[in-house]
Amino acid sequence: DYPRMLGDFCFVAEGLKPDQFDAVCSMSALEHFGLGTYKASGDLAFDPDYDIKARRQIHRLLKPGGSFYVTVPYGAEFVVNGCDWRKYNKETLIDRLVGEFVVEKKEFFKSANCSCRTAYVEGNVEYVDEEEADAYAGEEPHLTVFAKMRKVLGSGVGSENGDWRVFAPLQ
Repeated sequence: DYPRMLGDFCFVAEGLKPDQFDAVCSMSALEHFGLGTYKASGDLAFDPDYDIKARRQIHRLLKPGGSFYVTVPYGAEFVVNGCDWRKYNKETLIDRLVGEFVVEKKEFFKSANCSCRTAYVEGNVEYVDEEEADAYAGEEPHLTVFAKMRKVLGSGVGSENGDWRVFAPLQ
């Protein structure tokens, strides 16, 4: 029973109590935070690290065991397109958006007319394997990565899998 809130995410989130949400979803939004894209709705200032600040706020707001679902543009290089969007690569996605979360699931899928090789199709979605996604250097349209992450407290739960922090799902 939360009212709809419009405004700068990190500013609004500061007024909320920690550990109160079971899940937070950010679909095609975090890549715009702090770049001036949402000026009309209260994006307060240009801050190239606002995506990191937002991730920290999301972590603070989630209950232990809570899930964070996110989609952002993805490719071989980290790109900041002026005051519009970021495209993440593996390293920057881990450093900027995974942070203290552990990854339960990640999938890469194509935007319309993306030229990379399709690994498989499910419904209307064309998925791409991770190696192809990591190598994709195309311009718009881009690939998108979906990640399901979890807030886990304590040690011994997460492990390293390549460069991704991975998590054994709860039983």
